[in-house]
Amino acid sequence: MTENHKKIVAITGSIGSGKSTLATLLSGLGIPSIDADKLARAALDPQSDCLEAVIKLLGPEIRTPTGAINRKLIAKKVFSDDALKKQLEAIMHPTIQKLFQQEQKKLPTNIKIISYQIPLLFEKNIDLKNFYKVVSVCAPREICIQRVMARSRYSYQLASKIFNKQFPQKAKISKSDLYISNHGSVKRLERIAQEVVTALKSECGEES
Repeated sequence: MTENHKKIVAITGSIGSGKSTLATLLSGLGIPSIDADKLARAALDPQSDCLEAVIKLLGPEIRTPTGAINRKLIAKKVFSDDALKKQLEAIMHPTIQKLFQQEQKKLPTNIKIISYQIPLLFEKNIDLKNFYKVVSVCAPREICIQRVMARSRYSYQLASKIFNKQFPQKAKISKSDLYISNHGSVKRLERIAQEVVTALKSECGEES
């Protein structure tokens, strides 16, 4: 994951913690962001290398009559079946990695630091040596759940179930180089993002 010698800062955290908000702020401050979730969605596009293998694994019903992929049905199939989920991840991983490298190549060569949003960084046991820094974004459980309900229109029960299945926040913090408590306003997070960018660019010899 170190093509072009760019330093990769992994951003992770529980659902609803504010990972995407932080990544957007970092991007606005000169640290471009790549989103693993978006790459995973792109990996299921009609022209994807792995789509046929995914259909073979999960069944033809995941493709709608128009040819689109029913992502909600995929999520429903794998949500409570860890073995099936691991099989799906094994199929999609090479394609996601290929897409990640393609996204890196699109960035200007003078960019030294990028952020990579990986919601399930610890859950998937990804080698942390791939990253220059690991940043965990955290927030109280109820705040995360309320954010998910507002954003995705999930029920409280579903949002809670998803949150509870993820790696505990304290464990994420213990494995990270830096953690950010995102329990306040966006303005507060903006100030923190600026401090993070200043520190990272200073470490890497890049002007803020």
